[in-house]
Amino acid sequence: MKRKILIIVNTCFQLMTAVQLIQKKFTEDETDLMLTDHLPDCEHMAERITESGVAGHVYTARCRDISIPRTGAGRRRAVFYTAFAGAYLRKNTDFKGDKYDVLMFHNLDSFLYILCAEMYRKNRDILLRRYEEGFSIYLTFNDRPKTEKICERIFRMLGRRSIIKNIDRVYLYHPEYLTYEMEQPIERIPLLSKKDRKYREAVNHIFHYQEKHTAATGIILFEECFFADGTPVEDQELFEQIIEYAGKGNVTVKLHPRNRVNRFARSGASVFEASGLPWEAAQMNHDYRDSLFMTVSSGSVLASLLYFDECIPTVFLYKVIGGGFRLKENYEAYLQKIFEKHPDARIFIPDTREELKQIIKEYADGR
Repeated sequence: MKRKILIIVNTCFQLMTAVQLIQKKFTEDETDLMLTDHLPDCEHMAERITESGVAGHVYTARCRDISIPRTGAGRRRAVFYTAFAGAYLRKNTDFKGDKYDVLMFHNLDSFLYILCAEMYRKNRDILLRRYEEGFSIYLTFNDRPKTEKICERIFRMLGRRSIIKNIDRVYLYHPEYLTYEMEQPIERIPLLSKKDRKYREAVNHIFHYQEKHTAATGIILFEECFFADGTPVEDQELFEQIIEYAGKGNVTVKLHPRNRVNRFARSGASVFEASGLPWEAAQMNHDYRDSLFMTVSSGSVLASLLYFDECIPTVFLYKVIGGGFRLKENYEAYLQKIFEKHPDARIFIPDTREELKQIIKEYADGR
């Protein structure tokens, strides 16, 4: 039976996964997308998705200001608009309010609850299903419990069906890497493939792919969102030391998409600036097997291994960084599961900076 599905998309990789789900899992269904303004340039991206023919309707939503309320005023707005969802959606989205059989999402945020409140009016029995976005869901089911608890409380007050308790299925690329017992049934998402021409053409069109977006060689340092989030982590000092070790001509810094400041302009290293192209798409289009990836703890460096079954030499730096860095709970257990499945993967976690320096030297000698 043909179903009507709506997928909420908040990030570039969520969009890549949504395309994969549509092309591999929902081929007999009518699937629409809702792009939020967490995505860069979501309006133009919506136009390119429509041109590609991947989805039916492609809606957009301006919801960044309310997705994760951090103040009392923000929480009061979330309460108000959860009660009066239709007013919020008319003002901030082009959503037509159609009846759907399935709602797909990843983020358990206030906007999800507002949209659900309106969709419940059309179909109280709508199926709620979650899909993965990177490694976080493998560590915990809900990494924003405060927001979820606020929204769930609002729903109870208004007599609405709980979202968190009624997720009836979760879609994952690698269920075997879960570090906890997931209560919901799991459905596996087929891995991405560089040989999948239909998928590759759709993704490259949607993200306006150009070769310059992927042209990087040597050591690639992956900046994380610490600076954008105001977290006092000494990643800049560590990266600048690595650039000094390796030589600025041998290093490219991949800036985090949310960081608006290039902190490495004076280092002399090349900078892989945010282009709106997700790193997973870059790896789909470019061969990085002669590169060496380095990161404090970003899961992005594992994209080739996790989604394309292709391992790039990788160094995790979380043991040698200073400052206020704290590793996410269960992260090492997650990495251990990957090591067990891929014992030959060249993944290194140095304990000291001297050990890190030796890894860089061995990489340079082997080129």
